[in-house]
Order: sequence, then C-alpha cells, then structure tokens
Amino acid sequence: MLTAAQAQQTLPSAYSDHVNDFADVLPPETEAELTQMLQALREEQGREMTVVTVKRQSAYGEFRDIADFGTQLFNAWGVGAATRNDGIMLLFAMDDRQMRIVLGDGYPARYDGVAKRIIDAEITPRFQSGQVEQGILHGTAVAIERLDPSRPPEAEIPDSWWQVVQQRVADFIVPIIFSIAVAVIAAPKWVPAVERLLLRYKPRRCPECGDPMVRLGEA
Repeated sequence: MLTAAQAQQTLPSAYSDHVNDFADVLPPETEAELTQMLQALREEQGREMTVVTVKRQSAYGEFRDIADFGTQLFNAWGVGAATRNDGIMLLFAMDDRQMRIVLGDGYPARYDGVAKRIIDAEITPRFQSGQVEQGILHGTAVAIERLDPSRPPEAEIPDSWWQVVQQRVADFIVPIIFSIAVAVIAAPKWVPAVERLLLRYKPRRCPECGDPMVRLGEA
C-alpha cells in the first residue's frame, strides 16, 4: 500500500535512453557528445547508461534523499538489461547541489565506493569551479571506464611503473629519515660516550721523546 508521500510522487518520463536534461543545463553540442558516448557503450559492450539532470528532486514528490530519488527513478525507467542488471544512471539535482551514480543490482558492492570516488574526485571539483558541462561530460567518460564489471576494480588494478618507483623510494627513504631523526634526538645522550671512546683509543706519543707509544692490553 502506498504512503501519502509516495502517492504524491510523479516521476518524470524519460524522453531519451541516453541523456535526459530536464534542468536544461547542457548545450546541444555537449548533449550530442554524451549521446554518442552512451550509444557506443551500448552498441560495443551491451551496457546501458543514462545521464539525467533535474532542477530539484522536490519537484517530483517527497523523497528521503538523492539516493532514494535516484533509486526510484532508476527502477521506474528500467535502466539496464534485465538479465544483467548492470545499468548506470548519473543523476544531477542542480538546485539541490546534489548528485548520485545509481548502479544496477548486478554490480558488486565494492563498486559503490568506486562510484563515490568518481563523484568526489572527478565531478565535484569541476562543479565547484563552475565547469558544470565539463563535469558531467568528464564524469560520464570516467564512469564508463571505471564502472565496467569486466575489468578489475580499482583496488586490483596494477600500479603504473612510476607509481611503483615512487612507492619503492618512499619505502626506502622513510626508514632512513626516521633513523636520522631518532639519532638527532638521542644525540645529547650518546655523543659524550663516543667522545670518551675516541679519546681512549686515540694514538699517543711519548711526552719526552715524541715516539709513538704502544697501547697495553685491557688486562
């Protein structure tokens, strides 16, 4: 049975399988470029993705948050092949300053973290600098690449040779720096002992004739 809040919800109807710019923030050339990318994804890999912009989610009813709105819209539109459940929706609520990447149930749970990192690192910074079109375009391209179930998740992708070199250098340098720091901190304690040791074994000459003196054994 529907609740009163659910009864008031009127989700928008998709007018495209690829880009649905209800907020009217994308110029025709950007929308065409997005459409071309998403068409190629479907034709070459069989995966379905849609980009959606709205002004605000409250225009379509009462939802708990952007995640609730995105999930209901995703399910209502039936994004992705039903047999694979690998659909993707990039949802932007412009006036709410919120965004969400909704994934089909066919994605393992670890991809939720990948989706969040795409938003935080690839899309949000561009939005914050006023590059909305570039943020949506770039975010879509990155999502196509990283949200691919056929490739290893981010944590399993091998590092580049430069990243490996950087890590090896860090592994070597950090212990040395730490050892030097410890030595400097402890210097007041062991410097006098070293001085005494050097003085004890320092070669000596006879004060009368000046010839080198032979040091006797400890006994």
